[in-house]
Amino acid sequence: MRHRTVVLGAALCIVAAALSAVSERPAAAAVTPFPSVNVTFAGHGFGPGYGMGQWGAFGYAAVDHWTYHQILVHYYSDSTNPVTSATLATKPDGQLITVAIEENNGIPLTVTSASPFSFVTRGKTIARIGASQTARAFEAGAPGKWVLQTASSCKPSSWKTVATGLTDPVAVPASLQADSPSRDLLTLCRGGVPAVTYRGRLEAYDYDSANTGGRHFERTLNIVSLEQYVADVTPEESPTGWATYGGSSHSPQSEPWGFQELEAQAVVIRSYLLASKDEGGWYGYADICDNICQSYTFGVRDETALSVLAARDTAGQYLVQGGAPAPTEYDSSSGGYTETLTYWNGKPIFEGVPDAGDAVCIGGQGSLGCNPEHNWTTSIAVTTLEKDYPAIGTLASVKTQANVSGRVLEISLIGEKSTVTVSGATLASDY
Repeated sequence: MRHRTVVLGAALCIVAAALSAVSERPAAAAVTPFPSVNVTFAGHGFGPGYGMGQWGAFGYAAVDHWTYHQILVHYYSDSTNPVTSATLATKPDGQLITVAIEENNGIPLTVTSASPFSFVTRGKTIARIGASQTARAFEAGAPGKWVLQTASSCKPSSWKTVATGLTDPVAVPASLQADSPSRDLLTLCRGGVPAVTYRGRLEAYDYDSANTGGRHFERTLNIVSLEQYVADVTPEESPTGWATYGGSSHSPQSEPWGFQELEAQAVVIRSYLLASKDEGGWYGYADICDNICQSYTFGVRDETALSVLAARDTAGQYLVQGGAPAPTEYDSSSGGYTETLTYWNGKPIFEGVPDAGDAVCIGGQGSLGCNPEHNWTTSIAVTTLEKDYPAIGTLASVKTQANVSGRVLEISLIGEKSTVTVSGATLASDY
């Protein structure tokens, strides 16, 4: 799920994202040592809490039987800058996007497929590769000029050069249809890590811009249909098993109500992609990236009939704010109250809202339907805090300061010598 970052809090809280400097304040004249060997923090949620909480959306869908439209309206609202829905005018399956495969940065584009495939450059076919054969492209000789070689496997004993001096060569699979089986798709060989199969094309791209200081970088791009991208990101962000919860009585599409969370997820993935593209994309050479931006780490691995249905049923739908695609941030678990998103272009985007769905627990503890992150505790040894913050001397007590959503802004460690105050995020990142 999205934004898996460590959080720490007390009462109804998860840590705020902002950092604050460590400060020291005089302590009370006399203190009593902390009454336990550990300081235990009780908190709620996992992640920064911006926009849609995935567990909360699942709770609203599977328990309260909300439609995906209701879920989106709840999480993405702003009284001064309304959010509306829109549908792309371009046929969704015909709209291509580019995804930067960051996992392959600086590594030759090495591709194989169970079916024959080809390499093209500037619209001209330069090589046809047989089924189960492998081809790789890398820069050599001069910046921006690629060499194409073939071999019998991803880890061959030798390579055969078939073309040189190429400009950003593109691997084209046997089929580009949305329902093509895996055997007709391209698989990216990645050295010591598992290979990944993608829909669409794979391009060996020379990244050279004002941002690179005259240097050239080998990059790998996935050129794929927007809707195929949404269908593959959706199950990486939200478990498709959620779509089996909630019963199907009076539900849209006659699917169990939990399916509405997948549809909401599909819309916010599409909106976030379009917002990224609208803002110039990933360093100007791709619309979005594969892992840091949204979870697109495994290509088609987690694709299911339900994730495809969620993308198709919401095809082209996205959220709009201020005349542009809305930057629909989302995360795993809000803890019960979402946080106001203020950093996009330096102005408020979405207001924080109560998130009752986050407490969902259907199917029993430990099941896919029970949020393990809604309530949690974590302990830090008193001796550890005294060692790491020696200015306090002997720890006497701990005090937290939270914002309106319950996220901890500051934690004060009150000791016999002084009081040291750190941001909640600082303490969370340290422990």
